[in-house]
Amino acid sequence: MTTERVVKTANGDVTVKKLTLRQYASVFKAITDLPKKIGSLLKEGQKISDETIIEVLPMLIGDALPDFCRIMVIASDKDEEFFMNLDLSDFTGIIVAAFELNDFSGIVANIKKLTARKVSPAK
Repeated sequence: MTTERVVKTANGDVTVKKLTLRQYASVFKAITDLPKKIGSLLKEGQKISDETIIEVLPMLIGDALPDFCRIMVIASDKDEEFFMNLDLSDFTGIIVAAFELNDFSGIVANIKKLTARKVSPAK
């Protein structure tokens, strides 16, 4: 199982780590407002497309950049200052590496499976 991935950037290599449960708890504490910020940028029922990303990116960077940096500090070997000095392409590449390494889509799928199960009433 891969537990680290190195991402090359113009400012130097970044080692992204597979998160432990303890680190996930830290991530969730660090980003309590992030889901609300992202949700507020999308219109009801709006799908995330290339156009949507272009539309909300300025607001997302303006409002949520500190939250994303806090996540990346936990998930990597770099500090917030390093991330604040990256270009957008390198920064988003690191975020993608963290999402892929930590299999966030698999986590979401598992949670959907768990919440879809019918619980029979207690007798």
